Amino acid sequence: MDEQLQKAMVEVLTKAIESTDKAAHFLASELPDVAQEVLKYYFVYSFFWCFVGGIVILIPIAMLYVNYKNEWKKGGMVVLNIVVGIIGGTMGMIIISENLDWLKIWLAPKLYIIEYVSSLAS
Repeated sequence: MDEQLQKAMVEVLTKAIESTDKAAHFLASELPDVAQEVLKYYFVYSFFWCFVGGIVILIPIAMLYVNYKNEWKKGGMVVLNIVVGIIGGTMGMIIISENLDWLKIWLAPKLYIIEYVSSLAS
């Protein structure tokens, strides 16, 4: 009975070791593709929000320009337009400054991967 138990245990351990080796080999072969996909995803995500920040900056500028042509000459709502322009510009700059990862991915992708992995580890 003891020999059968040992044989079964050896068989189970052998299968577990083989499965671990197969999983490690699979992960090693898929890691470059996964890293590429992570870079693409975060590049597009960051670039999208940077683009949104640019639009948030441009909307108050366009608003100020249109209102300058129409209302400033008449003397109405000047302060409100300036406040909206300052708030919109500040929000746009914050959105852009918080989403510059696309530039890091474009210029130094290995550095971004190292920082990404270290942030996952901590």
